[in-house]
Parts: sequence; C-alpha cells; structure tokens
Amino acid sequence: MSAKRHAILIVDDEQENINLLTNILGEDYALYQALDASQSLTFLKKNEIHLILTDQRMPGLTGVELLEKAREVRPDCVRMLITAYPDVNNAIQAINRGHVHRYVAKPFDSAELKVAIQQELEHLDLVRANRRLNEEMGRMVDELFRANRELRDLNQMKDQFLANCSHELKTPLVSGMGYVDLMLSGGMGALDPRQEKGLRIAHRNLERLLGLIENLLALAKARFKPEELKVVRFDLRPLLEECVESLRGRARKKSLQVKTSLPKGRIPIDGDERKLHSVLTNVLANAEKFSPEEARIDIRVGRPARGKVRVTVTDNGVGIKESRAEIQPFKTTSDFRYAGMGIGLTLARQILQQHHCDIVLERAPRGGGARVQFDLPSGKG
Repeated sequence: MSAKRHAILIVDDEQENINLLTNILGEDYALYQALDASQSLTFLKKNEIHLILTDQRMPGLTGVELLEKAREVRPDCVRMLITAYPDVNNAIQAINRGHVHRYVAKPFDSAELKVAIQQELEHLDLVRANRRLNEEMGRMVDELFRANRELRDLNQMKDQFLANCSHELKTPLVSGMGYVDLMLSGGMGALDPRQEKGLRIAHRNLERLLGLIENLLALAKARFKPEELKVVRFDLRPLLEECVESLRGRARKKSLQVKTSLPKGRIPIDGDERKLHSVLTNVLANAEKFSPEEARIDIRVGRPARGKVRVTVTDNGVGIKESRAEIQPFKTTSDFRYAGMGIGLTLARQILQQHHCDIVLERAPRGGGARVQFDLPSGKG
C-alpha cells in the first residue's frame, strides 16, 4: 500500500486519544481530526475521506449515531467504531444494520488495529475498482449496441440500394440486349461477318453483365427480404443435366472439357427447385469463369451419408491461395486476370443455408484448381 494514499478522519472528544491514534497511523495515512460529531460531519461534507474512526462514547451523538449520519454524507466511506466492552452489543447491532463496517474493542492492540484498517481500505479499493469496471463495461456495452444498430441500419440501406440499383440497371440492359438480338436475327438489315462477330461478342458480354446484375438483385433480395422456401421433392438429375448442358455451351468457346459422374437412377431431393437451380448455375459458372482455355471441369454427385446428396465441382484452373477460402461478396481469391465479385457463390451459400446446408470452397486435391462441394437434403424414393 502506498503511503498517504488514503485519508482517515479520527473523531474523539479527548485529544489524548486522538494523539495516540495519530502516533499509530500517522506514517501510513493522511490523518484529520474532529472533537465532536458536528465538526466531523461538516468536515465530511467538504472533503473526501476514505475511513472514519470514531469513539462510541461522546457528548451529543454517540459513535453509532454519528456513523449513521456519516453514511448519508459519504456512503462509500469505511465506518469503524472504537468501543469499550459494555457497548459491544450496540456495535454489533450497528454492524448488522449496515451503519458500521467494523468495531475495535478497548483496550486495542496497535498492530491489530492497523491490520483491521488496512483490510477495510483494501476492500474499499476493490469495491471502487469493481464499480469503475462495471461502469466502463456498461459504457462499452452501450457503445457496442449503438455501433451494432448503426451497422445494421447501414447494412439494410446497402441492401436496399443494391436492390434498387440492380433493378434500374437491368431495365436498360434488357432493352439493349433486345436490339442486339434484333440485329443478329436480321431484323434491321443484313450483317457482314465482321459486324455479326462484333454483335455476338457484345451479346455474350451483355449476357454476362445481366447474370451479374440478376445475382446482385437476388443477393440483395435474399438479405433484405428473404423469400420462404417452396420445398418439394424432385429429381436432381434432369435439373443438373440442364445446368451442365448450359455450361457445355459456354465451355466449347474455351475448349473446356466437362465431365460428369452421376449415380444411376433418380436422385430425389427435398428442396426449392428454382433456388437450387440458381445454386447449380452459379457454382458451374464459377468453375467456368476461373478456368483457362483447355482446362477441365468435373461434376460428381454421390451419397456420402444417409439423408444427403453431395455435389462436387472440381476444376484445374487458376485455383485459390488458401487451402480453404471463405465465401463472401466482393472478395475474390484468384489473380486479377480472372477477377470477379464473389456474388455467385455468396448467393449459392445463402440459398444452401436456407436448406440447412453449407458450401465449401477449397484448393483441389490434385493438379491445382479449386473444388466446390455442398450437400443437399436427400428425399426418399
């Protein structure tokens, strides 16, 4: 305990007793003195005192009565009573009522008195430290709640903005694609080979941009106002074959090999067929986008456990740096040559989580590339 850190007020109507206590405690504490209750209460109102040490028998107010009033003035102040043996019962009753923290019976031992005072002041320090900590924690919790509320509001604003922005972008884009389709079909006159090639490149890029906008719109909608699942039992095979056939059309332009491995017969699934179509489309599109020319994409479907159907899509493209990557929007894991926004897999993850499933993006076990794997709830039959 550092010297003079605590202030003690000694109250006694006999100066000799005050002098005795001053000799015992003066080296360790800042000491103040009062000869009666009135003087001590006035001092307490104007000064911070850590401990008041008073005699029981004094003219006017007794020590117990003084400490009752001192509690009102300085609730935190440690209140100790020095009393002769006949007054011990009164002191114990005062302790039980909470007016007095500890009493010291006369005649007292100086060492025991010093230990008692030290213990009470250490307890006071601990109580005050805990109170400050609780107050600080309370302020921190309030700040966290406020920050969380602001983040939630900002997140909702962002999702609403994405939804509105995507909708506004989609309308003129669809109109532009319509004119390109019209020109490609000869509806605005004959095209020479150079013009047709340029329009087909433009159409392909417009399709890619439209897919990105539709994914942004779907992602914002899923986060801002998610739709309820329309769970039905359906056969995954024709749905997957449709998505793979669409992939093959894009893959031929890059000379990609697309291989499938499916179990025989029906592959019953309990889920939202339209949303799971979006999952498959986005996962396959992701594999195609990050695969260079003449790469290979493998699609496997298996049953790893009862009640599950596992879909695994592996490519030997640019791969990912980490052994396992976190899927989140606007974050990519590959180099700039194949940069994307991470929207497709994020949307797929949200849909799968609605089905109480998850999706894993990891480095392919052999030959580089990446592997995307997810389970679907299997139906019976």
